[in-house]
Amino acid sequence: MDTSEKYICLNGEIHESDAPILYSSNRAFRYGDSVFESMRFTQKQIPFFKKHWQRLQKAMAVLFMQPTANFTEELVLGYILRLIEKNNIPADARVRLTVFRSGDGTYTPTTNTIEYLIEVDALEDDCFVLNPKGLLVDIYNDLKKSKNILSPYKIGSAALYVMAGINKIKNELDDSIIINDKGNIIEATSSNIFAVKNGVLYTPPIEEGCINGVMRNVILEIAKENRIAVYEIGLAFNVMLNADEVFLTDAVNGIRWISSYKAKRYFNTMSKTLVDKLNAAAIKAQGV
Repeated sequence: MDTSEKYICLNGEIHESDAPILYSSNRAFRYGDSVFESMRFTQKQIPFFKKHWQRLQKAMAVLFMQPTANFTEELVLGYILRLIEKNNIPADARVRLTVFRSGDGTYTPTTNTIEYLIEVDALEDDCFVLNPKGLLVDIYNDLKKSKNILSPYKIGSAALYVMAGINKIKNELDDSIIINDKGNIIEATSSNIFAVKNGVLYTPPIEEGCINGVMRNVILEIAKENRIAVYEIGLAFNVMLNADEVFLTDAVNGIRWISSYKAKRYFNTMSKTLVDKLNAAAIKAQGV
């Protein structure tokens, strides 16, 4: 799609994507003073939108961001759907909703009111599809993530994830696995992580410092509904070597299976099963 034909939404108003509507004083640009949600539009809706909205509200509260009158769940969802139509996206789309603090100031803001930006991009697949080729991953050791009040949320100041992304390019990986300050595995660059052993799921608890992922929580619910045992426990390095299967979850891609870590190779039996159940759950969700 040509850039001139693409549109974005700022504070409820539609603009061409290359319109000069953001200033250099924007606090998201200067300080990463923002929070965001990445979502998937599929089956003519955004399944699990309410879960995204609830997490966003919690993140804004932690950052002392105050919503404006045109920032409600119903209005924002309407703006997203309008933007998808305006961009002539025929099927699935990636949606990014960024909320940033208004006003000037240095590190100390002059106001806590917010503005927001919505962006959409077309996706190739019409539903959640498991990656045909498994991912090659390794541990990123240079920076470790600490548990704090911001760690469960997608905050604009994301240097750790940028560095992990650079690491995967330098080492010709498909993704980098991030560890916490205790040395435990907690997530990947943009995904939560699950290990499978003897049909049982294992994933780090939020207390370990990982993102409180919407798709992570959806998979936990699907596992419970289908009587698949799940343990939320700290994952040491040896889990990667002992697991039968390891997969990543995120709201846009759904589930992506890992095929190899160092000399270890994995199956994808559980991943295939969960993708089918995820698509069924997405159809059933209707925005919940």
